Amino acid sequence: TVLLPTIFRANFVVKRSWKSSKGEFTVTGIADIALVSYIAIVIVNGAPFEAYTNTIRRMLFIAIEIGIPYYVISRSCIDSTRVKDVLGSYVSATLILVPLAFAEIFLSSMLYSGFDTNFGSEYIFYPLYRGDLLRAQVSTGQPIVFGFCMAIAVCAWLAVRDSIESTNLRRFVSIALIFGLFASLSRGPWLGGLLGALIFIGLEGGASRI
Repeated sequence: TVLLPTIFRANFVVKRSWKSSKGEFTVTGIADIALVSYIAIVIVNGAPFEAYTNTIRRMLFIAIEIGIPYYVISRSCIDSTRVKDVLGSYVSATLILVPLAFAEIFLSSMLYSGFDTNFGSEYIFYPLYRGDLLRAQVSTGQPIVFGFCMAIAVCAWLAVRDSIESTNLRRFVSIALIFGLFASLSRGPWLGGLLGALIFIGLEGGASRI
């Protein structure tokens, strides 16, 4: 929700300035309008089915979880170099989850299940299986969520991998992310990662960059 409009804004930002009676006014981009429209639709659709206090609370959560991060990232990612820095940081963070995911599969135990007890909540981490294999979810709380995190990481890696000079390191990261995507044992993220890679190949004009 935050990253895609940010990248869109960094590459396709529309800036127009004109003089008005109150001075110069600047329109910064259609990504801002798209995100605000999405938030408005989410709030309006849910408002008739909940108390107004819940609506206000949800608006606050959206502002903190989506609005503020989007504003900070979109205003700091003003060129392709900074966008690549953000994508690279995301890839680095997801790489940490890969060995943890395979530890969950081979140990058949959720590494973060203790959070349920420590935070006094139930079913934050619920085991899901694909056949006899435990589907990895690590700290995300759900295998599909973890899978899409890895799918996004695969697509982000395709965009930044040329910045890495070491061929061995590029191969290692590529293999690790693919294995991490597989560890979710979720078909939806597999399809999402595959489609993202195919779109990247089509836009870049060939599979030689992968």
